[in-house]
Amino acid sequence: MKKLSKLMCLLLAVGMLMGIASCSSDAGEGGGGSSGGTETVRISCGPLNGYQNVLYNSIADMMNKANPGKYSFAIEASTGSAENARLLAMGETDFGTMGMDMTLSCYNAEGEFEGLPAEQIMHVATHSGTGATVHVITSAKSDINSIPDLAGTKFGVTAGMMAGYLDDVLWAYDMTTDDLGSVVNLSLSDLCTALQDGNIDAFLYATPAPGTNFTDLAMSFGIKVVDIELHPKSWTRKSTKGVQKSMGKELFSEEL
Repeated sequence: MKKLSKLMCLLLAVGMLMGIASCSSDAGEGGGGSSGGTETVRISCGPLNGYQNVLYNSIADMMNKANPGKYSFAIEASTGSAENARLLAMGETDFGTMGMDMTLSCYNAEGEFEGLPAEQIMHVATHSGTGATVHVITSAKSDINSIPDLAGTKFGVTAGMMAGYLDDVLWAYDMTTDDLGSVVNLSLSDLCTALQDGNIDAFLYATPAPGTNFTDLAMSFGIKVVDIELHPKSWTRKSTKGVQKSMGKELFSEEL
């Protein structure tokens, strides 16, 4: 696992250096700058203590050591993919990490990026993903024990990709966000604080388990992970014959 992580860091570092080389002529217009001959490269990559932030801090450390006095790679926290894409498109950062669907939407200035100028970002590197798991978190004392129990609750989720995960989970139970009492968009750290303060009843976030934010919250406050219990029938209700497509997902008939 350590060898794989180091290899991933090296591959991403090479990809980012190639990206810097290809767009260095635009450095004066972007988020980067220079100080005393050292060019600062800003990378927006998710919440503090999140997997992406930890991974890219390791990459930044490797690249700073490999380029002493030439580059200074600075890791900046964000709420996630949507903010990373927006910062990158607006020229406020030099690199951003995001899912492929978010990348395409931002490039085309579609969906939540409508109104931004199109074709402002460039794809540099792809890695295989982080093995993120969707977690629905609530207080250890809560009466919420299943996804249907979320109906009418005050719910929290990070905007962008995480909100998409929430739509997927609710869809499996024939629910939408309209079935929730209210939905607020907060960063991961603010979601944890809001749960402790009683401002939300539960929240959703996808991260490799166990996640330091969750373990810290479990130690200081006490939480439980809501069982999603996805039964195959949850994903087949619209399918009657063979394989059909719905909302980008493959649906299989019960017989198949």
